[in-house]
Amino acid sequence: MISAMQQPWSVVIEQLAELDRRQDFDALGQALLQLPSDIPEDYRPAITHWRGKASLLGGKLEEALPQLALAAQLDPQRAANHYLLGAAMVRQQQWLDARMALIRALQLQPALKAAHLELAAVHLALGEPQQAL
Repeated sequence: MISAMQQPWSVVIEQLAELDRRQDFDALGQALLQLPSDIPEDYRPAITHWRGKASLLGGKLEEALPQLALAAQLDPQRAANHYLLGAAMVRQQQWLDARMALIRALQLQPALKAAHLELAAVHLALGEPQQAL
């Protein structure tokens, strides 16, 4: 797909976005590995997001957390970055940091159901069952 980067970056980004839309996260992860290290600044937020997402969904939390934290810094207005960061922190049982990330995701996108579910799990883990409801 992306081998040798013979395509413009805009085409590569669209191909990666299509893999994400299809939820083909194994192929997305493989495609991301083929990218060169010198990513143009304009595309860093999206690529970092996808790297973190693919790592998280692949169970590679040690790779996912730094990528998702960077994605949240690079594009702080994207709710998905904060949600995925919070979800990764839940899996690491970093409850307080997870709560902050998930609350931020919900501030940006209040209807994000997955973030509500993760936040409920955080409240339960912190012994706050009323807030979980």
